[in-house]
Amino acid sequence: MHTLITPKARDLAFSCASSDYHWQLLQGARSWTGADLQGLQAYGSNRRNASIQREHVLQRIAAAGLWWERTRGWRGRIVIVVMTERERRLGWDRPAEHIALAAIAKAAKAAAAAERKADRERGRARLRVIESAPA
Repeated sequence: MHTLITPKARDLAFSCASSDYHWQLLQGARSWTGADLQGLQAYGSNRRNASIQREHVLQRIAAAGLWWERTRGWRGRIVIVVMTERERRLGWDRPAEHIALAAIAKAAKAAAAAERKADRERGRARLRVIESAPA
């Protein structure tokens, strides 16, 4: 996990990605240090270009009105946390990583609750059909 993006900031953050490399960074599939670069990308000016691309996507995220922070995660890994300004303000002085994880968990719970509600509605609809059918 190299990137934490809250659900409210997800669409806007991914709209800032202008290349596949940016998209993979935001998905968490690529490392923000560039340690996973291979071949010619890993050497010389190409490595500096990748570094510039990483900074470029962060500048675009900030220009879009999102808040981001670079923190250290598990085993010293760089983790980028992206959220809306409002989510950051509501988090007060809690670490950004904790705020983002709480927002992601809350969205997952809401989605699960909506799915349970839809299942109940489908079950009720089936009961109404069975009850209204002639015997």
